[in-house]
Amino acid sequence: MSKAEFKDSPIGKIPKDWDVLPLGSVVKSTILGTTARGISAVDGNIPLIKMGNLNWGKLVLNQIEHVHRSAIPEMKTLKLEYGDLLFNTRNTPELVGKTAVWRNELTEAVYDNNLLRIRFRKGIAPPFVCAYMSTGAGKRRMHSLVTGTTSVAAIYWKNLESYLLPWPRPEEQHRIAEILDTIDEAIQKTEAVIAKLKGMRDGLLHDLLTRGLDEHGKLRDPIVHPEQFKDSPLGRIPREWEVRQLIDIAVGGISNGFFKKPELVGSGYRLVNVSDLYQDFGVDLNLVERVNATKQEQSKYAVQPGDCFFTRSSLNLLGIAHCNVLRELPESALFECHLMRVRPDQHKIVPGFLAHWCRSSWARKFFMGRAKQVTMTTIAQPDISPLPVPIPSLPAQKRIIELIDTHDTRIRAEEAYCDKLKHQKKGMMIDLLTGRVRV
Repeated sequence: MSKAEFKDSPIGKIPKDWDVLPLGSVVKSTILGTTARGISAVDGNIPLIKMGNLNWGKLVLNQIEHVHRSAIPEMKTLKLEYGDLLFNTRNTPELVGKTAVWRNELTEAVYDNNLLRIRFRKGIAPPFVCAYMSTGAGKRRMHSLVTGTTSVAAIYWKNLESYLLPWPRPEEQHRIAEILDTIDEAIQKTEAVIAKLKGMRDGLLHDLLTRGLDEHGKLRDPIVHPEQFKDSPLGRIPREWEVRQLIDIAVGGISNGFFKKPELVGSGYRLVNVSDLYQDFGVDLNLVERVNATKQEQSKYAVQPGDCFFTRSSLNLLGIAHCNVLRELPESALFECHLMRVRPDQHKIVPGFLAHWCRSSWARKFFMGRAKQVTMTTIAQPDISPLPVPIPSLPAQKRIIELIDTHDTRIRAEEAYCDKLKHQKKGMMIDLLTGRVRV
């Protein structure tokens, strides 16, 4: 890699041997997609790529609709080919203009009429064009082409064809694209590892919360050793486990939190709020806001390590009674009035074990079944109090938490590595796509 001399251009400084060309001058053809509506059925149908499948610079194919072949008379014309650039022509002002390159991720596919397919002339590197259009500078210039309302924006080809691009020689375009593809591949592989680890963790956690560990530290098997299990309100559980209601293991009952006035936010004590429960497992007080409160309020609503919190309201049913736990208390803190607090009796239950149980599918169904839905979904103390909670021995609970913490540590390490790769890619895109670094 080397550095270059620069010159002024309509899009800013670029290397002296680069050109600036309008997008339309390097495009062979463009066509909008089908108006046929997608369906969920897969058999005999063809995948339909929609604007939700595009992110800035990449395709997201975890949820795909399909369309019946007979609904697309222009099937041959609209089938995607390797190297096609998909451009999102209509969306919200923030999302219009998303681009991604089709790389035959699926055997075949078509696309809908919110997407414009762009095919380039021979020798052009579509990933280079896509990468530039996904940079901060590329987005800002693209959004100057937007027409429409505050809620729905559009970029039409008649405007997009004049969009100016920095233009290295084709061989340099391809080298830049190859470098960015390499780091994209590393990111995708790391994301796949993270997804696999999370799946393994969730499966292990389910088994640990329902089957437990034997004296050798192995998962109990209810099929091989049915004599080790008994019936309970939760189904079959290990014989030595108890089942208690949540209220019976809550020291001082269940309480609601501190009402914060907006003018008091910004300094003072740390305040655990609704959004903080959606952090990773274990609330990090370094990430929460501050609020001014009196000594009396601080005393009444003070939190302690091991406190478990639940959301009292949510815009949708899935968010109700979401639970998280405070594992460390580096400084004094309070909890907010849209939360309920349970302080576990740590002579009976490990707080982390209780929080994991309250996040389990069994507990989630219990909470959602007792929630009230009007304009918002709400739940109150009497609704969560009767939750049945399995109670293994304290050493067994601690061993379960240690196992899950080990998995979480591995996941966090992979996530940190993935974040590092994304940061590196961002820096490389700036250097390569502006010509600061030549290849």
